[in-house]
Amino acid sequence: MGETAEEFKVFAKTGIRWLLKNSRLCHFATDTMLRVMAEAEVLVTDGTFSIRPKGAADNGQILTIHALVNTDTGEEWVPVLMGSIVVS
Repeated sequence: MGETAEEFKVFAKTGIRWLLKNSRLCHFATDTMLRVMAEAEVLVTDGTFSIRPKGAADNGQILTIHALVNTDTGEEWVPVLMGSIVVS
């Protein structure tokens, strides 16, 4: 996946981290999203092979995780992590 400079792993104006990355995984989630995921009682995940990173050939996958959270208007599904997985 190549290297990403540290300054591009955070939002420029706020300094909030949003990118978690290593050589095989590239996940997009803020610390708040990760906290919501950790505290959620119900998580659902979906992985798809029909859309994937360019160059991932037949072994890449897009992954999403949603959490069921209580809001003022009732329960709501919110995205807490989106990412790509490339198996080499």
